[in-house]
Amino acid sequence: MSSPIEKALENIVAIERIVEPYGYYPDGEAILKDLAAIKELLKNPTRGNLLQALEKLKAVENIINQYGGYEPAEKAIEHINILKEMAKRHGL
Repeated sequence: MSSPIEKALENIVAIERIVEPYGYYPDGEAILKDLAAIKELLKNPTRGNLLQALEKLKAVENIINQYGGYEPAEKAIEHINILKEMAKRHGL
């Protein structure tokens, strides 16, 4: 069975794959940068790092929400919601 961190990383990678084709746009570049930072923070999952990762995830969500209604954005939001639910279950 996968650990919560492994499951989180799977969802982050899924978001990266969705956003990568848009990486040459400023919003896409910002999202990919934040996702890379989240992955780095999850390498040492202290409470502080997890809270920082959650803040970066909220920034990603804010950008993606601007594109609501577009299928790639909706799929990315599904993965973000999974990550937010995981954080909530673990008291973050």
